[in-house]
Amino acid sequence: MEKLEKMYKLEEEEKNIPENILEEMIIYLYTHGLIIKSKTNGVNHIPIMLTPSPLPKDIYDKIYFYQIAFNKIIIRLSNDQKYLEEILNPIAEKDEFVRKNLEISKKLVNYEHKQKIKLGIFRNDYLFDKVQNFLLFTEYNTIASSMGTFSDRLKKFYSYFSEKYPDIFKKYKEAIIPVESYDNIEKFAQSMFEAIQLGFPNQYKDSIIVFVIQKNETNIFDQCSISDELYNKYKIATKRLTLNEIKKNCVQDESGNLTIDGKLISMFYFRAGYCESDFQDEESWQGRELIELSTAIKVPDINTFLTTFKVFQYELSKPHVMKHYCDNELIINDILRFFGGIYYIRDMNDEAKKELFSKIKSDPTKYIMKPMREGGGNNIYGDKLKELIPEEGNEPGDILNISVIVDKIDSALHESLVLRNEKISVQNSISEFSIYGIVLSNDNIFKINKIASFLVRTKNKDEIEGGIMEGAGAVDLPCLVDAKLDVKLNKQAQITHEEMQKYLDELKAAEEEAKKKAEEEEKKKAEEEEKKKKEEEEKKKEEAEGKNKPEEKKTEEGAADKKPEGGESKEKTEETKSEKKPEGEGAKKVEEVSVEKKPENEEAKKKEEEEAKKKADEESKKKAEEENKKEEEKPKTEEPAKTEG
Repeated sequence: MEKLEKMYKLEEEEKNIPENILEEMIIYLYTHGLIIKSKTNGVNHIPIMLTPSPLPKDIYDKIYFYQIAFNKIIIRLSNDQKYLEEILNPIAEKDEFVRKNLEISKKLVNYEHKQKIKLGIFRNDYLFDKVQNFLLFTEYNTIASSMGTFSDRLKKFYSYFSEKYPDIFKKYKEAIIPVESYDNIEKFAQSMFEAIQLGFPNQYKDSIIVFVIQKNETNIFDQCSISDELYNKYKIATKRLTLNEIKKNCVQDESGNLTIDGKLISMFYFRAGYCESDFQDEESWQGRELIELSTAIKVPDINTFLTTFKVFQYELSKPHVMKHYCDNELIINDILRFFGGIYYIRDMNDEAKKELFSKIKSDPTKYIMKPMREGGGNNIYGDKLKELIPEEGNEPGDILNISVIVDKIDSALHESLVLRNEKISVQNSISEFSIYGIVLSNDNIFKINKIASFLVRTKNKDEIEGGIMEGAGAVDLPCLVDAKLDVKLNKQAQITHEEMQKYLDELKAAEEEAKKKAEEEEKKKAEEEEKKKKEEEEKKKEEAEGKNKPEEKKTEEGAADKKPEGGESKEKTEETKSEKKPEGEGAKKVEEVSVEKKPENEEAKKKEEEEAKKKADEESKKKAEEENKKEEEKPKTEEPAKTEG
């Protein structure tokens, strides 16, 4: 405990950083991508802590371990459509944002083009409670899980300056820095690439990934780090669109595929859509629905996003609910230790409501009301919360009825040094520890389940919200302290480090087995498709040959029967020519006409037929006259004399 307390206090040399080193740090931040876009379209360095946020190593190991289990719990919960609807239907009656998202989810139940592959990039947030000497769970995020790429660069920043100026940054030098590789950028991009390979094995190379963004996005550099990695390493192009732009520019075919500019969209990576302000108009909602009703992989899909509504944080705090989605009872008991006091008014009896309302009225600073939203900026504190508590005998209003109330965590304070807007200041700080998890599943079969890395967001103790983008907080990393804590929890630990490691080994073995099985299935599927393709080609070839033979026969028959364009058959023409051949030059000319001359149109053809008929009639008449003349020239035979009898 002494080591931890030492980390909470600044020494004088830490507070007085020379101007030349300050300038060097500022330049480093700008040149290494630790920057954000300002609302005036300028660029500023991200607010950063120059002193570490201490975290007991034992607790770090726990939340690192449990993130693996938590990844699976969220995916399994998101696949339980019946339970999602059961919990959210009453809330949807009073909350339009919940209702619209839930309606989209319901349309997918029997939808033929529903994408079963899910990729989740989650961030779980914790605060250190000084009363219990333990980290307590605050929330998890599926869309508002930003700034993960900053941890990679922060690690390099702290390593660089603690090595170069060890006297000033000795706490970083002495602290036990997590040994895990801070490679969120690579891990995020790799998981996206593996997901589209799984979902579009024959099309992913020519597809694009769409980043769903907010209008006038300020955190663009964090997002573009992933885009750059996707193209540089995997040659996968990306496009940045708002929900409104997706509706206006994307085209869906009858197979459910979405395209833009003729390119198949294999994935939508959401960095917007978790609050009302992201939906500018009805077209934005239509864009959200269009995404879900497509074959593209969503990060996250609509059901995974629904689980971030705070009521599910309450539901998961119940042992029997947690047990339904987690297959290890020891892990369940330990995970539940991270949940603080949480209350859902709709689920409380009258006596419990009365007791809670009395406590809130007595001291509202000890409670926070959380509506059904992901991300910060929505919570209600202090006197504003007190105003919502009904008088005794009255029913709570709608907003109170569809929100959860939590015990406010009494966070441990530590003195810290922050660099913001190129200036250094000292403040008493509260740190929120975040861990990133990545999970890829296909219809509840897990292909990837791993940890990315940590990030710490630190704010002044007087700030209600700790938003980095709003300038209230600053980023840093956890510095681990090998401190033995007197953990004051009612829920005692039931799982040892050896059991944790055993579970992790079992998970790894199961994932490797699943991966091997998936590869075998993919190979078998590819072989079957290749066989089917060859059979279809052979069938088409046989059909083509079968069609050609009758055609050839028909052509030959047609050639035999075909009459010349003059109207008479070839045989008759030859007969006519043999019966009467004109002599001399005229004969040659007539022959040329009869053989070579072809009528140019129907009128000429008709005229030629009439002439041929007339000529044939004349010849026939002439022949008949000659035969009559011969009959007349024959001598008459005398009749024999009659003999008398």
